[in-house]
Amino acid sequence: MPNFPAGQVLWYNADYPLYVLRRQFPDAACFAMIEYDVAVNVDIAEVMRRAITENIDLIAHELTDPPQWWTWEECTGKHFAEPIRRLLPA
Repeated sequence: MPNFPAGQVLWYNADYPLYVLRRQFPDAACFAMIEYDVAVNVDIAEVMRRAITENIDLIAHELTDPPQWWTWEECTGKHFAEPIRRLLPA
């Protein structure tokens, strides 16, 4: 993924690969992004199947309500009834 599409590095922006993948594979039901240094100890295929079955949009670490000082509140509040802060490492 850090070199997809070939010759274009999307490494430092965690959400950018999702836009590229959605454009490249419009019929895909979901995508899995896992950090290179993560030890996966669950069945990823089962997690993805469950996400599709239960219509889950995002699986991420630390889904929380945004604090008052949250930098992105101004732009996300316009688009989402209930903005959620989440850790999506870049």
